[in-house]
Amino acid sequence: MLAIFALERLFPAVPTQKTLSTGLVHDALWVLLEAAVALLVFHWYGRLLSRTYARHLTFLTLPIPRSLPAVLRLGIAAVVLDLARWFQHWLHHHVSWLWPFHAVHHSQRELNLFSEYRIHFVQYFARYTVSVLPLLMLKLQEPTVIWWILLLSWHARLYHANIRSDFGPLRYLLVTPQSHRVHHSRQSEHLNHNYGATLSVWDYLFGTQLRRYDVYPETGIDDEKFPLDTAHDIPSLVITPVRQMLYPFLQLWTSRKRKSQSEVQLTAL
Repeated sequence: MLAIFALERLFPAVPTQKTLSTGLVHDALWVLLEAAVALLVFHWYGRLLSRTYARHLTFLTLPIPRSLPAVLRLGIAAVVLDLARWFQHWLHHHVSWLWPFHAVHHSQRELNLFSEYRIHFVQYFARYTVSVLPLLMLKLQEPTVIWWILLLSWHARLYHANIRSDFGPLRYLLVTPQSHRVHHSRQSEHLNHNYGATLSVWDYLFGTQLRRYDVYPETGIDDEKFPLDTAHDIPSLVITPVRQMLYPFLQLWTSRKRKSQSEVQLTAL
């Protein structure tokens, strides 16, 4: 954390943004929310996935010899998992009912190292599913991958931080603070680009990489109805996350209501 804070001070993407910004305080609260969700839900959900896989999905198990070194099997799992996460990220942008949940993550206008955790609990089910299945397919146990998961977590914190860097030649392999800031951009010309979670190679392969490495746009979503983080007093820290959690459901309800009204009008015509 200290290293990331130092990089933000030395090479800020947005020089006017404070290190201890209102966005960081709110996103730090999302870290606690994620921990609570993991404790209350995903221990149960992980066991459910394992049982479901054992009963119905064992045909997906990849024919990789157990004699293969764990590091090599882990490398294969990393590639499979990263491709799966790229695809689920693409789905959250292109499936209409998934976007409102993902919009909560995109709402942050002061990106920081905790912004990775600003994720609606519904979206965690998709993310957790695509994270667990490759491990089951390759018969990898949690102790084998825990160090790798920690590495991925800190990489995600790094590229969400307020840092002006494109990693030089490494940008062709890894997601960078610059490329991911473009992904969070509010500008229409930046939409639907840079979906990578760890590796940037999928975006180059599927043509979704924005090949501009010198732009650091403003971030957030253009929806006046979204409850933004405007203060970090106690009432705001309590009420704002709740309103943000409710936002996707209200959006889907409003959309469904409008659709029903349109169908009634068409029927009347």
